Amino acid sequence: MSEKKIDKDKLEYLDIAKGIGIILVVFGHALTEKYAAASSFWFVLRRAVYFTHMSIFFIISGFLFEYKKDSYSKKGFGQFFTKKATVYLVPYVFFSVLILLILRLASLVGIGGIFDNVNILSSNWLDNLLMIITFEHHPDNHLWFIYVMFVVLMIGFWIKKLPLLPFIILFYLFYAATWFFDFPEVVWKVMRYLFLFQIGRIIRQRDKWIKKANIILLIIVWVIGLIGMLHFSTADNYRFQAVIRPFVEVSGALIVLKISLFLTTYRRAGKAVEVLKKLGQNSYPIYLIHQPYIVPIVLFIIERIGLPIFCNILIATFIGLAVPLLLYKLIIKRCKILNLLVTGNH
Repeated sequence: MSEKKIDKDKLEYLDIAKGIGIILVVFGHALTEKYAAASSFWFVLRRAVYFTHMSIFFIISGFLFEYKKDSYSKKGFGQFFTKKATVYLVPYVFFSVLILLILRLASLVGIGGIFDNVNILSSNWLDNLLMIITFEHHPDNHLWFIYVMFVVLMIGFWIKKLPLLPFIILFYLFYAATWFFDFPEVVWKVMRYLFLFQIGRIIRQRDKWIKKANIILLIIVWVIGLIGMLHFSTADNYRFQAVIRPFVEVSGALIVLKISLFLTTYRRAGKAVEVLKKLGQNSYPIYLIHQPYIVPIVLFIIERIGLPIFCNILIATFIGLAVPLLLYKLIIKRCKILNLLVTGNH
């Protein structure tokens, strides 16, 4: 078996983990704040999802960065920047302009209520341009991911040859600082997710960690951390979250990676594994398209039917995964210009 084949098999569980991650992302957006306020069950479930799902992608990104680090070094920063700017900044600008046009049209035809952020539109194009550059008051909040991921990758390139452990400690302190100082959204998110990115890199260096990790211990850490996060979110001393949340996010992501590794060897999970792999391999276009273009519109329609909350959430999650996947496979991927604009040729 070739080395390339071995590497492909070895990294297969990352696609499964991304598949689980994108399901959690879409589910989290379908489980809106309004539903979370309906009962303590939905509230706790929503917080559990939000404390876990994005950490999966940043840890995997750090893992893959470390995996390809030598190749990046050989090609140089210029090529690395160009590639990542195409993948992340082109879709960021495209979707930023698109949502502004959609919100403007929705407000003109009287259906702006479908979208949460229609009231922040500005008629001044300079204000809108500044909003896109800084991400402050951006109407499509889920685009923070590609903005922050690009910045994290750029920083990752420049520190790739430095010792990992000191920077993990440093970025943990940066992470904690976001609870004590008032930073712009993009800045504090970069500070937090740099830490998770570095965790992914060190996991790659010590690849046996995932295999040897005790999933029961990870679940205990995650549950205790989640309880602490829920308690301190309503207490005056909420800054204790600065200490707790990194452990919740890391343990949650490691649980998903551990489950994904198990599924690669569990024969009876064959069909489920293939579905998760497919979702994981296409998680980027699914992420970019599902919110706010699919899930909020689906919820807006089906809520008029009067179904139970869990039905609304499950229907919106399924459609939020299926429609973007079909759009990408049947239309976007077949058109070079669309593929560039929507996914940056990802």
